Amino acid sequence: MDECDQKYFGSYSKLNIHEVMLKDEVRTGTYRNAILQNTNLFRDKVVLDVGCGTGILCMFAAKAGASKVIGIDCAQIIDHTRDIVSKNGFSDVITLIKCKVEDATLPDGIDKVDIIISETMGYCLLFESSIHSILFARDKWLKKEGGLIFPDKFWLYLTAFEDKRFRDKISYWDNVQGYDMSSIIRHQDFDSMYVDIIDASKVVSNSSLIKGFEMDECDIKYFGSYSNLNIHEVMLRDEVRTGTYRNAILQNAHLFRNKTVLDVGCGTGILSMFAAEAGASKVIGVEDAKLPDGIDKVDIIISEWMGYCLLFETFINSILFARDKWLKKEGGLIFPDKFWLYLTAFEDKRFIKDKESFWDNIQGYDMSSIIQHQDFDRMYVDIIDASKVVSNSSLIKEINLYTVKEKDLSFEAPYHIQIKKTGVIDGFLTYFDTGFSHCVRKTAFSTAPEAKTIHWKQTVIPFWNTRFQSQ
Repeated sequence: MDECDQKYFGSYSKLNIHEVMLKDEVRTGTYRNAILQNTNLFRDKVVLDVGCGTGILCMFAAKAGASKVIGIDCAQIIDHTRDIVSKNGFSDVITLIKCKVEDATLPDGIDKVDIIISETMGYCLLFESSIHSILFARDKWLKKEGGLIFPDKFWLYLTAFEDKRFRDKISYWDNVQGYDMSSIIRHQDFDSMYVDIIDASKVVSNSSLIKGFEMDECDIKYFGSYSNLNIHEVMLRDEVRTGTYRNAILQNAHLFRNKTVLDVGCGTGILSMFAAEAGASKVIGVEDAKLPDGIDKVDIIISEWMGYCLLFETFINSILFARDKWLKKEGGLIFPDKFWLYLTAFEDKRFIKDKESFWDNIQGYDMSSIIQHQDFDRMYVDIIDASKVVSNSSLIKEINLYTVKEKDLSFEAPYHIQIKKTGVIDGFLTYFDTGFSHCVRKTAFSTAPEAKTIHWKQTVIPFWNTRFQSQ
């Protein structure tokens, strides 16, 4: 798989996304009714589930009387879907295949299927959808005569609305930390869409059908791709994050004056503009790896590379590459440069109960085995109230960007925590602190439970089946 595929399928190895989809009763209930109320179509048929995930659609099809159900998924979730299928008594009917649909081979003796079931839809119907895989499966395996696809028809509509609350989405870009970024929403080639909810009372027009297609007729050429503005607004509205960067740069203008600054992963350019305002002679914002002619070294690297749990889905390797290739050996600075990752324990019965009990009964099926696997990612990005923390914080990783090497980023670390009160420990959480060590004033921010919430939140690691009793 290429890097893009790894990121896409990796996201479907997270428990959160499956919980969100399964809790969507309209979505899941409609699939259930479409299959179980039409058992005459499924009885004794061979069914292919493209992107089977937890196997919920596979089990609906098996319950509807299918003679064989084949589920294909490239995400790690499928390793544990096998246990779900077994626990619910469908192992004889359901076969699971872990790979991309385009690389799959059907089980021996099966060269065609009667029905394809899938959930292809993304935001705005087509954004990050799996429709290309459905079309591939249709053309390769679906019977030409009588083959069915569930669902098979889609209609995309456009309508107008009036909502003063949303005007802030536009005016927001007029003044971001004192800079005019309004041009960013005027470019037709940049995605300025939002995934949000508009109350029906705010709709002021009829609905216009802008796209309709049937899965047995359409071709790949119909479909394009999108990019996303939302994430930039989320980060820029995070005043702790953005304000700390602003203070670190503008309150230390003496470090930036007449310097050449490299902004790695510059995004909207907010950090680049901070650096320019601080007096930098040249600011280079890069999304690739080539400096302008005449510049072979930089004085300062600025970047925001941190991910959830500090290191998850980050581009820290790009920072290290830029540091080693372009940062001046003598006097070169990195903003920010110091990071500390901590582990602490919490007790929150409500959080655990809500997350744990959900998997016991999904549309009548027991999926509880999915949270019993130690090798499955069971972490949540969430907020734990500081009052629920029951231990000290143990430092498990410290990163100094001037000295850290790529090999240091894969690590095992001992930890020592002392429980502060008697009770049951429901899990661990991690948070990180970020520091700018060359500032004249202490400049830092934290994602700790007791700190002001910022968009990284905390990374929560529940103890699903084991509770530790503190004395």
